[in-house]
Amino acid sequence: MASDACLRAIHIFSPETVGSLQGGSLFDHTLPPVLELLRAMLVSIITLALAYFGMQFAHQFLAIVCIILFHQHPSQWPPLFDAPWSSTSLGELWGRQWHQIMRNSVLTLGGRPFGFLFGRVGGHLGAFLVSGIFHNFDLDEVDSRPSASVSG
Repeated sequence: MASDACLRAIHIFSPETVGSLQGGSLFDHTLPPVLELLRAMLVSIITLALAYFGMQFAHQFLAIVCIILFHQHPSQWPPLFDAPWSSTSLGELWGRQWHQIMRNSVLTLGGRPFGFLFGRVGGHLGAFLVSGIFHNFDLDEVDSRPSASVSG
């Protein structure tokens, strides 16, 4: 229900071009600058909530299926999130409270090597870099789908 509510809110608050086949922007230049920015921020925050609820649902659903069907122990399915809204720093949010599925991979491939070379800031930047690369792979798969052409 929370995901559906977020999706509906995104559709209500987004400019009409968002979600169209031609693509669009969160910014609506017909609005005054302050309202334009507030609207884009609201849609971004709701989108973040949608991602949170979607990942929570998928994780909990898979946990239930694996515990029941494959007799896995519940300890094999630790919580995906740890109250990310209570974070007091960006490092705490990404390091311990946002989703933890890729944490070890991101630290091993980016955080530790960059941290060794450039210190603590390098470790954070390396982890963000690897995370960005992982996210880009997902986008490349979406972008490589053949587009439908309309012939006139």
